[in-house]
Amino acid sequence: MKKEAAIMAKEIEKRQKEYIEKQKMKHRMEDKTHTPLKGPGTPSGWQPQLSPAYMADGFQYLNSDEDEEPVDRPVPEWSTSKARRGQLYVQSQLCRAHVDRLFSVRVHSPDLRDIFPRIERARLKRTSSAVWHTPPARLPALAE
Repeated sequence: MKKEAAIMAKEIEKRQKEYIEKQKMKHRMEDKTHTPLKGPGTPSGWQPQLSPAYMADGFQYLNSDEDEEPVDRPVPEWSTSKARRGQLYVQSQLCRAHVDRLFSVRVHSPDLRDIFPRIERARLKRTSSAVWHTPPARLPALAE
């Protein structure tokens, strides 16, 4: 009986140590993450001032019984052409390889044997369907 109690006590102590280690690791990870809302040197309770985003979805015009015009809401700063132009400039300066790596873009050609399981092997090879020596002639315009 004492042996079982000693084993249980060791197991409890082991689990408590694991829990404490997990909590320490969690706090270390929280301290390492620097997001725009929680950067180095900012108080943990600080929140930036958020402005409401008014979406012009068109539903305000569906009720034709109303006599008054809907209120025009101010356009958010982030959606102005000036703000978008700055973001597009930053985006254009990025190396294409970095963007492709971020979005896991890779050259992909489908395996036709998966799409067409009973296709003959000779038909899987790509061949030219036509030889163009000159550009195709324009189609005649249709009279209405």
